[in-house]
Amino acid sequence: MKRSLKLTIGIAIPIAVLLVLLYFFLWTPITITVSVLFPTDAQGNPTIKAVSSIEEVNLSKNEPSAKLKAKRSDSVEFVTLEGVLLERKEITSGIKELKYAFPEPNISSFDYAFSEDGKQLILNWRAESSPYNIDTISLERNGTVVIRKGSSYTDNIVDFQGKTLSYDLTIGYKYGPVYIEKSKVISVEVPLLPVEVEVKVTPGKGLDPEKVSLILDEMSNKLEANLKAVFSAVAQGKHKLELQYDGITLLTKEVVLKWNDDIPYLFEFPIDSIEISELSAVRDGDSVKLSWKSDLKSYVETDVSYLITVDASTFKTMENSYILPLPEETTQIKVIPLYKGVPFGPEKSIEVMGKPYFELGEIPAFVPSDNLIITFKAKNLSNLILSLDDGAPVKVDIQKAVVPFKNLSEGLHRLAFSIIDLYGDSFTKSATFVVDTTPPNEPTLLNYSVDENRIVVDLGISSDTASIFGEVIVSNTTTYHIETETNQIIIPVPSPETGFSGTLEFFLTAIDRAGNKSMKSSYKIELVNFKKIKDALSFNVIQKDYQPVTIRVANTIASKDASLTIFVETPKGTNTYTYDLSRTFNVLEPLDGIYFGDLRILYSINALGIESPTYVATETRVDLKNLEGFYAYQIDEDGKFRVRFYPVPDPDVKYRIRRKILNTPINQEVKTVLPDEIDFKDDPPIVRDFDSPLLLTNDATTEVSVEVEIITDHYSYKFPEKLLTLYRGASILTGTATNAAFDENAYPILIAENYTIPDNVEVSIQGDGLLLIQDGASFVVNGKLNVSGDNNGVILKSESNNGIMLYGGELNLKKVTGNETSIFASGAMLYIENCAFMDTSNPLIVKSGSSLWLHNVSINSAGTAGYISDANVFDARNIEIRNSSKGFIILNPKKVYISEYKAKEGIKNTGLEIKNSDSEDILLEELDISSGRFALNLENLKSVFLNGAQLKSSSFYVIALSNVEDAQIANVSVSNIPEKGKPNIGFFIASTGGIFKNISVNQCKETGIFVNNRLLPKALMDVYKALSPKEKENWAPLILYADATAFSNNFYDIYIEGIYNLYAPGLDLSQLRIYDYRVDKTWSNELGRIFPRGTVIVK
Repeated sequence: MKRSLKLTIGIAIPIAVLLVLLYFFLWTPITITVSVLFPTDAQGNPTIKAVSSIEEVNLSKNEPSAKLKAKRSDSVEFVTLEGVLLERKEITSGIKELKYAFPEPNISSFDYAFSEDGKQLILNWRAESSPYNIDTISLERNGTVVIRKGSSYTDNIVDFQGKTLSYDLTIGYKYGPVYIEKSKVISVEVPLLPVEVEVKVTPGKGLDPEKVSLILDEMSNKLEANLKAVFSAVAQGKHKLELQYDGITLLTKEVVLKWNDDIPYLFEFPIDSIEISELSAVRDGDSVKLSWKSDLKSYVETDVSYLITVDASTFKTMENSYILPLPEETTQIKVIPLYKGVPFGPEKSIEVMGKPYFELGEIPAFVPSDNLIITFKAKNLSNLILSLDDGAPVKVDIQKAVVPFKNLSEGLHRLAFSIIDLYGDSFTKSATFVVDTTPPNEPTLLNYSVDENRIVVDLGISSDTASIFGEVIVSNTTTYHIETETNQIIIPVPSPETGFSGTLEFFLTAIDRAGNKSMKSSYKIELVNFKKIKDALSFNVIQKDYQPVTIRVANTIASKDASLTIFVETPKGTNTYTYDLSRTFNVLEPLDGIYFGDLRILYSINALGIESPTYVATETRVDLKNLEGFYAYQIDEDGKFRVRFYPVPDPDVKYRIRRKILNTPINQEVKTVLPDEIDFKDDPPIVRDFDSPLLLTNDATTEVSVEVEIITDHYSYKFPEKLLTLYRGASILTGTATNAAFDENAYPILIAENYTIPDNVEVSIQGDGLLLIQDGASFVVNGKLNVSGDNNGVILKSESNNGIMLYGGELNLKKVTGNETSIFASGAMLYIENCAFMDTSNPLIVKSGSSLWLHNVSINSAGTAGYISDANVFDARNIEIRNSSKGFIILNPKKVYISEYKAKEGIKNTGLEIKNSDSEDILLEELDISSGRFALNLENLKSVFLNGAQLKSSSFYVIALSNVEDAQIANVSVSNIPEKGKPNIGFFIASTGGIFKNISVNQCKETGIFVNNRLLPKALMDVYKALSPKEKENWAPLILYADATAFSNNFYDIYIEGIYNLYAPGLDLSQLRIYDYRVDKTWSNELGRIFPRGTVIVK
């Protein structure tokens, strides 16, 4: 008991001590200093209170500090005497003083701007007041209050021009007990306002107002439609006003302008013109004298001259008269007065008659017709009289300028013209001619002979023949023109240069002295038929890269005593070949050392000793189509890159390799490979490395173009350029890989040349970025490759013809986008998940015992989405294919599982195809296919299970099953593609057995279900053969469970071709269009044999 009491007392005492200490520290008051900081400009003695939970004290501008008792965990409020809270501050451990400072208000801006017309001054101000309230506003101009409110003021300053104005802004602020006034002052120099000057000008007669100019100091102005010129915004003061007309100064005046209460200054000036009168013209022989009078007004005579215009000619004079040559044509002559060289008054004009003229046209001495038309040229005549052979005179129409004669007699005739001009003077003209209308006989060919290098032709002509003319056609390009006054023609034997084809053709005409021509005669002389020989020849140029150019020469007709010589002009000289044309042949002639360049093949024929011209067989330019092994690719992380290609086996070729940074006009680099730098013996490629252009920039990437040009002395050719993107900090993979893992810091990852992952080596690539198979590179996986993207994924792209190639290795792809690349696998394992492939013809080519697992994969813009051959496993789930020619083509698989397969947008050919398999493990689920030709094609299969499909097509068949032993088809709808077309057949079933459940067929142009079971797979045939004849009648390899409502808008709903039945229990045939035994009991095969037709059995 005592021990227990002692224990209790021992515990209670420390607790009591602890409570005392707590009371001392928590409830015992403390004293702190509180103070307030008032603005310097605060008026009066403003006072506030500091309040704690124990007491309050006053603080003023005169006594801003005091002691205050408070609890240790108390707060102090600074409030106005009316109790409005200004700020609350907490008392924290160790604090000894609390301060409160009033904020300082301010006028943040006070500025001004003149109005657009300068008559007003706009003042704006802004006061920073929070938490103060603005109590008063006062704006004074030169000591006078102009406003007591607002934040802007517009002052009229017209009366203060040239003066200085002072604006004093005062704002009073109030916050609690504090009142403060703040002021700002600005001074404004008021400029003088501009005035307006209006000048009116009255131009005299014949003066153009548009040529009047008014110049005020440096300002120039033109007259407006009201003949006024206005100068706006002219500064007050002394100015110079100048009046000009067409660039000459007429008046200069000094004016003083002052403020005129916005009333424009007005000036008026007349401009007198110089006028001409009494203009006359007097003829004197071949000249004409002009005279006139003029009114000079107040102008000085020496400043006045006159411009005389005659057609396009002009003359100037200071006198009042001028002598001109008589014009050739009647024309208007103008006289214009000039002042200081400028037209300065109305023009005067007068008509002057032209100079008389008469000339006869050419009249032949001999006229080959009884009709004759005589032409003449006449001007400025008043009368023209003609007489023929001293006959009665006839007046001639001068305007027609022709005189026709008809029914003239043979013989001599005389013409006489009597002419009177516009001035009354007369003169005569005469001429003679002879009429001869009888033509000579045409020349005839008497004989011809060849005398050495001449051909002599004798002709028969009539006695009245004066000459013979015509042509001898040697070739299409050469013609001899003949003109002789004898009866013999002599021409040279044509040389090969004339293009002589072996035949001469003559066209000859006789002519007499009157020009009467005989009928044209023609004759041919055939020496050699070069055309026949030419037509039997053919020439071709054959070009293959990196092989000598070859020409092919062929002759299809033998020509006796004839030979062919060929000249092949090449950049390295001319090759000559000679052939005997007495036999047919077809030969190839390689041009050693010639691989490209300009070629010209010419040839000539020698027949019977006569040489043909040299013909051009062909002219062509032979270019290399490809530069073998031409690749450009990056080789280090800084952007250094390599150019590689194989040289042409021509020792005279040099190469120019040009690198250019795209989108810049400079920064080119050129490397030249000379012929002596090339090793033709071992035929290695040409390799040139270029320094990184990234060193010239701060960019992470840059694009360059690489161009190779081959050059000889006679030829150059630029191959299509390569475009190359270079990456700063790239990882370069090349050669044989070792076990490695790459994270996002390694991107971009570039495959260069040959990169191989060997057996038992694993390479992993993780993160987001670019994995690029560069130009000319190969990426071979024999081991294991893992590529996995994070957020944005990995972009797999190939600039080479090769993608990733697997030979027995393993590939794992996750979150990868394949762009312009493909994957080839043979005997490999592929796991592809959450990936996309686009813009390539065949993204997946899988062969020879490979296994492929696809999950959530999309394929866009492909030729064939995937070509799968001899696969052990093909497992595809959640697949989408768009804008491609075909979906997956699967041949000879061992196991197939496809689920959620979509190929419904832009599929041109076949959506899905599976062929040639003995597997019993082919399962298809949830297909959604729309195709331009076949949605689904199943062919040569032992077994297939299809559950759930929406299949559409716009032509051919929607779904085709051919030679399928056991087809289990359920929940499938077949129809057309709206707005694109209807298929011919919905289900095309041939040589197939199985069960079809819950199917629908709509919108088929021909047949919904077309059963073409002429033959059956062997297993079904064995079943059929084992049946009794009675059992065979009711046996069907196909069973259909469907309702009649599942068929609509088909021409035929079911069509039976072949001897085997279709069992459709419970199907209401009365609602369907059926073509079976009931419609046509037989069908015939291709050999015409007749067989019984199967039927649809419903019981």
